[in-house]
Amino acid sequence: MTTEQRRLWKQAFGDTDAFLDLFERTAYAPDRCHTLTVEHCLAAALYWLDCETAGEKTAYIYAVATDERFRGRGLCRRLMTETHTRLQGEGYASAVLVAASPSLSEMYRKMGYLPLQTVGELLLSPRTVPLMMF
Repeated sequence: MTTEQRRLWKQAFGDTDAFLDLFERTAYAPDRCHTLTVEHCLAAALYWLDCETAGEKTAYIYAVATDERFRGRGLCRRLMTETHTRLQGEGYASAVLVAASPSLSEMYRKMGYLPLQTVGELLLSPRTVPLMMF
């Protein structure tokens, strides 16, 4: 991860350097992240894990963040739209995410996400940390 990615992650989620070091060693891959730059600054970023649901390639999207200075400009929607286009081009059949709040759930719903009640099975690629679903 770049210094700017770490800065944005800490701003958005409050995680420690120790957590980010662990993330970088176990789950981070430069080809599984998408970023947007505005005014020469990292303005938004997201990451995904390779998964499989019902035998199909699925992206588990997480850590979607927009820098506080750039919120309200539609960057999250642009980031998600560009990521979906990229994922489709790379053969992903679907994408899943877990919204951190009801307001974020509503925002993602407006982007086409549908609520899931359960997932029967989710297989992660070998270089990822375990995912717990309830």
